[in-house]
Amino acid sequence: MNLRFPLHVQISTLFLSLILLVGVLLGGIGYLTTRDILENSATEISHRAAQQIAARMEVAIAPAETAVGIAAHGPLALARTHAERMRALPAIQQSLLRLETASALYVGYDDGSFFMIRKLPREGVRFDAPDGAAFLVQSIESSIAGRDGRWVFLAPDISVMREDDAPDYAEGFDPRRREWYREAQAEAKPIRTAPYRFFSSGEVGVTIAARSPGGRAVFGTDIVLSTLSDTLRSQKITPGTKLALIDANGTALADTGGDSGGPGAAAPVFAHDGTVEAGGRTWRVQSEMLPLRPEGLRLVSVTPDDELLAQAFKLRHTSTWITALILLLTLPAAWSAARLISKPLRQLAQEAEEISHFEFGRPTRVRTRIREVFDLVQTVATMKRTIRHFLHINATVAAESDFDRLLPMLLRETRSAADADAGVLYLVDGETLTPAATEALDAAALPLAEAAPLIGGAIASGEPRLGQENGRHALAVPLRNRQEQLVGVLLLQRDAPFAESHVAFIRALSGAATSSLEARELLKAQRDMFESLVQMLARAIDAKSAHTGGHCARVPELTKMIARTACEAETGRFAAYRLDDKEWEALH
Repeated sequence: MNLRFPLHVQISTLFLSLILLVGVLLGGIGYLTTRDILENSATEISHRAAQQIAARMEVAIAPAETAVGIAAHGPLALARTHAERMRALPAIQQSLLRLETASALYVGYDDGSFFMIRKLPREGVRFDAPDGAAFLVQSIESSIAGRDGRWVFLAPDISVMREDDAPDYAEGFDPRRREWYREAQAEAKPIRTAPYRFFSSGEVGVTIAARSPGGRAVFGTDIVLSTLSDTLRSQKITPGTKLALIDANGTALADTGGDSGGPGAAAPVFAHDGTVEAGGRTWRVQSEMLPLRPEGLRLVSVTPDDELLAQAFKLRHTSTWITALILLLTLPAAWSAARLISKPLRQLAQEAEEISHFEFGRPTRVRTRIREVFDLVQTVATMKRTIRHFLHINATVAAESDFDRLLPMLLRETRSAADADAGVLYLVDGETLTPAATEALDAAALPLAEAAPLIGGAIASGEPRLGQENGRHALAVPLRNRQEQLVGVLLLQRDAPFAESHVAFIRALSGAATSSLEARELLKAQRDMFESLVQMLARAIDAKSAHTGGHCARVPELTKMIARTACEAETGRFAAYRLDDKEWEALH
């Protein structure tokens, strides 16, 4: 017994079964999903934070590179004495204030002289500065008499508050021996040093340096990496997450700080990915290399598992309730969806019935959001359009008597039916393919023996050929008459590949095109024969008498001139007089 049920009943049953299966599986895969969320989230957090830290460091360092590069071409590079360098303080102070992450701007000279202005105060850095001091100038002036060192404390308006001699500073520091000086002298562009401890302040940071034209001086600025702690704190994924920026030696350059409940500032100790136990909690450690010059900097993140899993547990709990609600709503929703699916199928059945009766007047209007049903609707619509095109082209070919208009029209209709972007209709003229009609394509005459591979392949096989020409998809269709003689070639081009339905449709149309070309040749031969007969009779009449010689040559031209003048008249008796192409031919 063959039982047949309505489509919406079968779809509803299948849909309910799938929802039930999904509900059962959700509980089983919950733990695996949570574990994957934990691992993927930790990895993504570390990677994203490293990218953002690197970007912010680049934002902090890039302006310093620009400022140092500009300063290297300024007048300070040519200053010889401490007094001359002090006169450049206003410009240097403004540059230093614009660089928020820079702690100092300085220049080292090839004679060992040095001139630096640094911001005051800095937390953790002591210079025994007077109250209210905003800047410190550290200067070393080299001369024949020796090296003179001094520290000058400045107020916010860069007025001098106190000046101290610093002979020990002059003896212990020579810029020419510093790594930033040697690296900058070897490069034409500004350089970045690896993180190191600054000589004057003892802070850890990076130096940006650039040499002046000629190499007499090297300008530099210090970027203190400890200022990145605030940036690290902004990247915390959970309240308990600890972050630290460490160098290749394991030295912490910046961190978010710690507390008694976890690793805290000791995060660099856990430099390898994995999990650790600390403070009665399990911590997940992620280490990510920063994509930044200088290389060797790593971001280490330490996140407690319980905080990272909290959101995942909440998500699983919410999913359970949502699944239960979906199960309650499944039956009416499935029933409604199945009814919506079956409705366009019933409409398509009606469309097929109309096609079987050759009724093409009503357009196909079936609305659906189901891809397969939509594709079926498109296929039916394409089939109706193809049949309608085929019948229209055949009717047009049968009705058109002017073959000069027929060929472009035939190419245009064929190109439209095949959704082609361009096309050309070649006619055989002896041993040459001559373009008789073109659509959005430049074409030149081609010798049959040297035809392009695609066209030549179609000619040789006698069947439509698919291929590519200049990166575009092409279809070549040979046109042969009833004696299997080649009378032309139809070439179509488009960006997308031609479907098999296009090939079949063009093959069916090629017969109509061939018949049109064959009829054109027969009619042309008939007209040529009739023209030759008329010309022969006219020459015979002209040759009959010397008095009427040339009469049959002159009278047609005079007649055409009179008729043309009458057609061009816009007023008078002949204002409405016009001749169409057939009447002009008859007059001729």
